[in-house]
This record gives sequence, structure tokens and C-alpha cells, in this order.
Amino acid sequence: MERRLYFIIPVYLVIGSLIYSNILHAPFVFDDDMYIVNNMLIRGLGNFVDVPWNRYLTYLTFALNYAVSGYNVFGYHLVNVLVHVANAVFVYLLVSLTFKTPAMKDADARGAFLIALSTSLIFLVHPMQTQTVTYTTQRFASLTAFFYLLTMALYARWRLTCLVKSWPAKSGRFLYVAAIVTGALAQLSKENAFTLPAMLVVYEFAFFNSTTESGIKRRCLRLAPFLLLFAIVPLTVIMPAFGKGDVDYIRGLQMTELQNLSSYDYLITEFSVVVTYLRLLVWPFGLRLLYEYPRYTSFFNYEVIFPFIFLAVVFASGVYLLISSRRRGSVAGLVVGFGILWFFITISVESSVVPIKDVIFEHRVYLPSAGVFMAAFAGFYHGFGRLRRGGAAYFAVIAVLAALLSIAAYQRNAVWATKLSLWKDTAAKAPNTPNAYINLGLAYRDIGAVALAEKNYRKALELDPANGVAAVNLATLLTDTGRYEEALYYSLRLRVETVIFVNPYVAIAAAYAGLKRYDEAIKNYKTAISLDPDSLYARHGLSVVYSIIGEKDKAVEQLNEALRIDPYLPEAHYNLALLYDEMGKTNEAVYHYGAVLKLNPDDHPARERLEQLKARR
Repeated sequence: MERRLYFIIPVYLVIGSLIYSNILHAPFVFDDDMYIVNNMLIRGLGNFVDVPWNRYLTYLTFALNYAVSGYNVFGYHLVNVLVHVANAVFVYLLVSLTFKTPAMKDADARGAFLIALSTSLIFLVHPMQTQTVTYTTQRFASLTAFFYLLTMALYARWRLTCLVKSWPAKSGRFLYVAAIVTGALAQLSKENAFTLPAMLVVYEFAFFNSTTESGIKRRCLRLAPFLLLFAIVPLTVIMPAFGKGDVDYIRGLQMTELQNLSSYDYLITEFSVVVTYLRLLVWPFGLRLLYEYPRYTSFFNYEVIFPFIFLAVVFASGVYLLISSRRRGSVAGLVVGFGILWFFITISVESSVVPIKDVIFEHRVYLPSAGVFMAAFAGFYHGFGRLRRGGAAYFAVIAVLAALLSIAAYQRNAVWATKLSLWKDTAAKAPNTPNAYINLGLAYRDIGAVALAEKNYRKALELDPANGVAAVNLATLLTDTGRYEEALYYSLRLRVETVIFVNPYVAIAAAYAGLKRYDEAIKNYKTAISLDPDSLYARHGLSVVYSIIGEKDKAVEQLNEALRIDPYLPEAHYNLALLYDEMGKTNEAVYHYGAVLKLNPDDHPARERLEQLKARR
């Protein structure tokens, strides 16, 4: 097995690099703004010296990316692709090691290799994985899978060493401790790693036997440290992040969903969603970032009860196959049964009673897909094994399938190449989703297509008149184009509750400022700050109004507050430099112009003003 890795690793690296070569410079999109671009936590490694919080490890990898290359997207995408390739290798390792366990003693070597190869290869090239790999933020899913799969492989390797008396004891202890450590790291990557201890228990009793030296009691004692991992996710979710504002804000949104959404409605909706996931794994066409999916409220809806019956039959079949095949020594049945249970266990956190605002996302099936592929190709090979040249025929079919899926994945990745192409695709496939039009509008604004941006914001409001994000974006656009009365109309429609996602008073204040109603602008900016003291938009806008009415000291105060919140704002440094220059504070102006150029060496206006200032001085 080890010698084959010398071939598999470079081949998988080449295949993965080719499939994802067209997204290495793709922009940050959607939640990347919240988790990466506007997340001040990742801008300093010193923020990670506290006790770990939920998803701590993934945030740390974003911080390492930022420390190396700032917001250069290439580095973030490269790490995601490498993690994905490593995951495919770990899938191969896990399946290969599984075929060496006592329960698989009757497996033939060729079949074991072909099943491990096909499972890992299709995991690598399947187009449904693109959302996890290409969507930068979903490193949460891929990094969790990395440590989850590695833990399973280390555990399997350790258990195999226990069966070989000649194997050095130190090596066995190292594998055991390493599996516990990587299991803990999985828990610190994303919450769906919570199921890992349960998966290890199933693996232990499915593929290993009790012996005179290792009875039930001893096996349970060996599993005990892994069962303690169950405590990590609940503790990190409950534990405060010690003032890490961005993490607390995001966690606050998650806790709001837990309190405000119905667990029952979410559960019965997920029956249909999980069937959709399985359909997409079999027939991956119509992939999209956002889905229009109804939330069901009655179990007796035919769109709920039929998927439930189907899933119940599949799950029961998996349990039956696992138990009966274990008794009969059926290699294929045991792997198929284990793969089915893997799928249901690993998807249970995000598709059960824990409500999430968005009921479906493709990245949620990333880790569960390994079980589907394992079960499918074990059964597939068992069928081909009846043929005279079954192995050759099986390999040929897998090669063709992998080639077709690779092409589909590359084409799907092309959609992610720009914000505009991604949101055009999303709006076309989910035409009744306001979020698609909001983001399409933002993409048009980025390229200066103001009329098209406005059209899409209005479309989002047509679909959801109470959508605060759409209203704020439209009001901001109207303010920027000088239509202050209309901007004020849309701003005043906003409710205070929308401050969870946007601060309505910022838009109201900006419209008043455009109408030169400065007292009302100041009042609303101050209200915005009282609701969110860290609102950079509010403090920057207030500084502009103060500057206009001649209260430069107050303008300077607001800009310094903005820089206290985020020291890496070139606009704040630039405006401070202008104010200090006007106030005759040359040294301060020079410092802030220099700060602008450190953040953006290509800022020509700042460079020209700095040179003029130095010449005067």
C-alpha cells in the first residue's frame, strides 16, 4: 500500500491541480466577506493565544494565509486545493486499511485496491465538491474532513498494529496518541466533526474482533479517550471567545437560528434535502450556490413522507448489511453497509434537528460523500467480479466516469471565476431568491454597471419587500448617484431589527447628508453607533459630515475611532491625512499618507500629496 502512494499522491496532485486551475485567482464571494475579508480576527496571529473557540483551527489557517499574503486570493485557493487532494489520499488510505482488518480477511487484493482507488478518485474529481474547495470560506468543511479522515486512518493503522506482535510498541502508541490529537483538531475545525467518536465506535465493532488479549472491556477502554472528544464541540460553542467580536457576532447569528427556527420543521424538510444530495451525487447537474427549497411544516406532505420512507429503507438496509455481512463474512456487504452508515452519521449534524437558516448547501455533503462512494463502488465491483475480466472492465468504467466528472468539475469551476458569472448562474437557477439578485447587484456595482445593479436590487425587493439588505444597498446606490429623496424613502422603510445584518440608520444618515440636512444626519449616525459601536461605515460617514460643517476635531476623533476598530483602513488614513494637512499638523499628515501607501503602494493621489507635503515642509 505504501509503495502505491508514491504513485497515487503525485497523480492526484496533477488531477486536482488541473481541475481547479481555473479558480486559483477567483475572487472572494458571498460569506467570504464576513469570515475573511471583513474579519479583523484573522489579521493578527496574536488573536489566537486564547483558549480555543468553535471553528478555531480553520480561523487560524485563514490568519496564516493573511500573515503570508494578505488578501491575495491565490494563497487561500491553493491551500483549499491541497487540502482537498490530501482528503482524497486519506480516503484511499482508509479504504485500503479497512480491507486489511480481520473482518475483511477474505477480500482479494485486486478488489481492495480497485475499490480504494475508485472511491478516492471519484471523491477527488466529483463536481459537487467544487463548492467546498472553490468557495474559500468552506475550508470549514474540507479542513474538518481532513482531520476526520486522518483520524479514522490513524485509528485503523493503530488497530492493525495491535494484531502484529512484532510491530514496535512505541510506534503503536504514537499512532494512538496521534489519532486522539487529530480527532480533537477535527472538533476545532467545524461542528459536524461531533460525529467522529460515534464513527470510530462503528468502525471498531464492524471490522475488528474480540480476542483473549482484547475483549469487549479492553476495546471499550481503548475507545474511551475518543469518546471524550464528544465534549469539545458543545464546550467551544458555549464558551465565549474572549472579546473576539467577529466570532461572537457569527456565533450570535447561529444561536439566533437555534432559538427562532423550528427543529421539527427543519428535520422533516431535511428528509427531502438529503434525497436531493444523493441525487446530485449520482447525477451532478444543476449545481448552484443557492437553492430555492421550501420549508415543510407537516410530516404527511408527500414531499416529506416519500423521501422519509426511502431514507428509512436505505438506512435499515445499511444496518442489516453491516450486521448480516459481519456474521457471514461477506466483504462487499460489510463495506456497503459501513459506507451507508458513514453517510447517515456524518450528515446528521447539519441535516437533523439542529436548525440552520439555509436548509441546503452542497458543501454539507463533502465528508458524507466518501461513504456514498465507498458503498457504491464496493457494490459495483462485487457485480463486475462475476465477469471473466471483471477487474479490467471495472477499471475502464471508472476511468471513463472519472474523466467525465473531471470535465464537469472544471466547467463548474469556470462559473466561480468571477463574481458576475457566479451570481448570473445563481440567479438563473434560483430566480425567486432575493439573495441571488442582491449579490448580482453588488457584482454589477463592482464593474461600474450602476443601472444593472439598481435593477437587481429592485428585483430583490420585489421578491421580498422587507429585505433590509436589498433596501440598504439600493439606498446607498441612490445616495451615491445623487438621488437623495428616493434614497431616504428606501432607508426609512427599514426596520430596526435589520441591524442584525445591516445598520439602517447609516443609510438614513447618508441620505440626510446628501440632502444637506446635517443635524438629522449626525443624529442618525450617532444612533447607528449606539446600536453598533464598531460600525466603520457610521463612524466614517459621521466624520465626513463633521468635516463638511467645519468641526474638524470631531471628524478626526471619529476617524481615529474607526482606525482603533480596524487599523488597516486606507480610506480612514487618507481622510485623516487630509484633515491634519488642513489643520496644519504636517507630521501627522505625513504619517497617515505613509500608512495609506503601506497598505496600498499604488495609491497615486496619496503619493502625490505626500510628495507635495514633504516639498512644502
